[in-house]
Amino acid sequence: MNYSFNPAVKYNSVGSFKLGDVFFTSDKPSKAYKLIYDSTETNFPYILLCLDDAISIQSFDDIPTIEDIEENIGEIKFTVPKEKLLLVIN
Repeated sequence: MNYSFNPAVKYNSVGSFKLGDVFFTSDKPSKAYKLIYDSTETNFPYILLCLDDAISIQSFDDIPTIEDIEENIGEIKFTVPKEKLLLVIN
């Protein structure tokens, strides 16, 4: 998947994120993940998705910490606010 960033994007520190922000891993090539909230799910409404291959990685009962997310996807290199990222699917 190709990723384009607004030139003025300020990357978030790895320790802070908002629901909907996109996480990029330290892997080569880097993969993109997003934490979403499913209001129809009562037990585990927070879902971690891999945007590269559209796979649900893990569901959580409460908003996870960075450490919880990294247990599932590996080291996070940086996060990008959802409103600053353009995803292009080829």
